[in-house]
Amino acid sequence: MSYQLVVSEKPSVGAAYAKVLGATNRQDGYLEGNGYLVSWCVGHLVELAEAAAYGEQYKKWSYDSLPILPEEWQTRVTVERAELGSAIDRASLIAREGKSNLVCFKLDSETLEVSSNSETGDMEEKMQVITEGKDLTIAFNVRYITDVLKALSDDQIVMRFNSNVSPCVVCPVEGDSYLYLVLPVRVFNA
Repeated sequence: MSYQLVVSEKPSVGAAYAKVLGATNRQDGYLEGNGYLVSWCVGHLVELAEAAAYGEQYKKWSYDSLPILPEEWQTRVTVERAELGSAIDRASLIAREGKSNLVCFKLDSETLEVSSNSETGDMEEKMQVITEGKDLTIAFNVRYITDVLKALSDDQIVMRFNSNVSPCVVCPVEGDSYLYLVLPVRVFNA
């Protein structure tokens, strides 16, 4: 008889899989039945590699050797931090009511539209910005972008984008005193 092997990260998950699959015969370190062998590990099955595994130059962190930041950006937006933060705060009231907790940015040459919607209503607010590059629509978990804005005190910030599925970089208008990466949420109508 042939079996299908199912390996889980911990015993409790293995037991849950076994119950669903009908593997009820307990053996030494696994459960068997209904054509399945269900086993488990103790601890993580996969972990992140140390930075040095990608190259010796990454063993010690350096801003100059960040491999994840592109040299060129498709869109660069300069915005008033407080105005953006206030718009996102208002959008978050709607976003929290929905299941997605999303805030959407729609950028064109002169405006940034911040929007959010849920079953209880919609919110849309436009503000003047300085945009260089392509128009873009991108969505974020409202908490991620809010956390970054609350950590900053600059009057103006720069947001850099390459696409609606690649990270947004938030940095100062001049210099490199900070750099925040905000991961977007993929939405299919953006």
